[in-house]
Formats: sequence, C-alpha cells, structure tokens
Amino acid sequence: MKKQFYFLSILVFSCFHLLAQPVINNMEKNPVGMVAQFLNCKTTTAISTLAGNSGSNQIWNLTSLTSSTGTSNDTFYEYTENVTPNYSAFTTATRIDSFTSNNIASEGVKVILQATGSTSILYQNFPTSHTSYSSPVIGLKIGVQALHFNDVFMDTIIGNYSGPSASQTIHAIYTFDADAWGTLVLPGPDTFHNVMRVHVGVLDTNIDGTGTHPSTETDYLWYDDHHSAPLCKLRSQVNSVGSVNTYYYLISQTPTVSVNNINQEQIDFAAYFGLNTLTLNHDFKNNNSYSLAVFNMAGQNVYSNTFSTGDKNIMLDIDRWLSTGIYMIILRNNNDHTYGVVRAFKQ
Repeated sequence: MKKQFYFLSILVFSCFHLLAQPVINNMEKNPVGMVAQFLNCKTTTAISTLAGNSGSNQIWNLTSLTSSTGTSNDTFYEYTENVTPNYSAFTTATRIDSFTSNNIASEGVKVILQATGSTSILYQNFPTSHTSYSSPVIGLKIGVQALHFNDVFMDTIIGNYSGPSASQTIHAIYTFDADAWGTLVLPGPDTFHNVMRVHVGVLDTNIDGTGTHPSTETDYLWYDDHHSAPLCKLRSQVNSVGSVNTYYYLISQTPTVSVNNINQEQIDFAAYFGLNTLTLNHDFKNNNSYSLAVFNMAGQNVYSNTFSTGDKNIMLDIDRWLSTGIYMIILRNNNDHTYGVVRAFKQ
C-alpha cells in the first residue's frame, strides 16, 4: 500500500508540474551570433481559429501548418558600421536583428538599443524602404523582462517612413498581452508544455500628402522558457491594398560564432559543471556587467543569468536539473559587447 501511495504521489506531482502556470524568463534573450531558423508555412485554417482561446491551460493544435516556401532565418549581429544602415545616426545602438525569408522579401533589419531592463527599436531597414522612430519603439516582442500570464503592455509608436513612392508620418498604438498559457502541438508532432501565448496588436495611422492610410497588424506568438525565439508565430496584416497572412514555426535555435560580420574580439574563458553548479574562470572586471546563456545541442536555452563580479572565478547555482551531455556556453561582456563561446560536458 505504501509503494502504491508513493507512486500515485509521483504521478499527481508530475501531472501538476506539466500543467504549472509558466513564467517565461528567456523570451527574446538572443545572444549575438544566434540564428533561429523557422519553417515558412501555409494552411487553410483561419488565423483566429489557429490562435485558439485565451485563458489558462489551453491546448493549441497547429498541426495543420504545412511547409510552403522553405525556411527563414532570424540572425543577431554585433552593431558595427559595415553591416548597419545609417550607422552614424544610431551610435547608442548595441546590436541588430536581421530577419530574411524566402516567402516574403524581408521583414527588415532592426537596429536595437539594449539597456538594462529594456529594449528599444531605433530603426528598421527594408529592401526598398526604411523607418526611423522619433520615439524609440519599446521592443516588447524582444523584451528582456520576465513574462507572466496576463501581463499587458501598451506603447505609442511615432516615426517616419520613406518608401519608393511616398514618405509618411507614422502614429501607431502597440498592445502586447500575454493572454494565455498551456500546451502547444506543432507538426511532427512536437508537443511543448508550459507555453505562453502572446497576442500583439498594432493599429497604425500613416499620413502623407494624399491623406490618412490606416492599417492593422495582429500577431500571435508562443514562447516557452527553453527557447529565446518564439516556437510559432502567426501574423495577419491588413491595409488599404489588401491583406497578408504569414505563418512560421521554429525548427532550430543555434548559437554560433561562424556568422559573418560579428565582432571578432573574443572573451577567453573556461567553464565546467558541478552537480547543480556552473563555474566560470575568467579575468572578470569590476563594474562590468556580464550575461551568460547556456544552450543544449538542440539549440534550447536551458539557463541564463546576468551578473557583475571582479573575481577570477564565479560559481553559479543552476536551479534546474541538466541531463548528461554537451552544452554550449556563451559569455558576454555587456560593457564592451565582446563575447566568447565554449563547450562543456555535464556528467
């Protein structure tokens, strides 16, 4: 009887753990050099149906998504003059986010300002147009704050758009709502538990010499705490010309140092695992801020931390059990934007 009760307790605890309301700590905490690869998809199912309901403990079945036109890459570069449009106008920027896709020309290059506790977009460059923001757009989709169920944010976007045929003044309202959590089922099928769904809306009023041109954008994004990139993203854009729907889901998230145009100055450090600890050996500088990200070989972000120290060694408590295997560890100096990558074996 005692053994049966013990087994039942484990079963109940395991089910409870699988369905625990999540807190997403790693949303869009993308290290320089990271590449997130998405499959471009199509479906006959309406986005409103795919997006499902808001609320707790939802199940989203997105297995109707099928491959359409190859893949898209979301790549994060160091902010340097040779890869950044209008570099001299944004000297405070820290990195850029380049999204290239086969099924649309491009989602553009975002020039990003990364400050402690916040992220802003200063500029977006597209193949035939660009947008400069007079009030930096708070990049809530690329935020660095922990995300909780029912977190809601709102921002006003002001800027100027220049395209091949017209220039426009942009005034938009941006809303961000972490309105649901539950289980996400993707083609494969791949099932992800403790996922947060984010509902983003943009109501845009563009004004030029011919009048006002309203447009709307609705995004649904799903995040878990093992990836910094969204597991899936659905987008609907509607303007006076017509409407466009796009569908992506994440194939891989790979930290890499082989990306072109990233800063070549490297941090030299060593790392090794203890039972529930990670020790770093490096000539840490006082008053410098450091960021750490640990990825497994599937490209999943399994641990991240930000710290300051002047010691030669630092031991970090890893508050989750890591299975035996090889992990890629990225250490970044947030003051001078240098970074290094090592591999360490966890027994």
